[in-house]
Amino acid sequence: MDDQPERVLAYQLALTIDDEALMKVARRCDRRSFRHLLEARVRDNQKKMLTMIFPPSSHFYFI
Repeated sequence: MDDQPERVLAYQLALTIDDEALMKVARRCDRRSFRHLLEARVRDNQKKMLTMIFPPSSHFYFI
């Protein structure tokens, strides 16, 4: 049985919902997949924070 659609759905949910719901998603993924979900969510949140602090028109650039 192919569980790829469920993994994609879990990824989308993990990026858009709160932590309690994220933990429910975690029960449906294996440990490695869930770690990747968390890392992607952290990267996305960091990118949003940096964009808020330093908008694209800012003179500060990160390499």
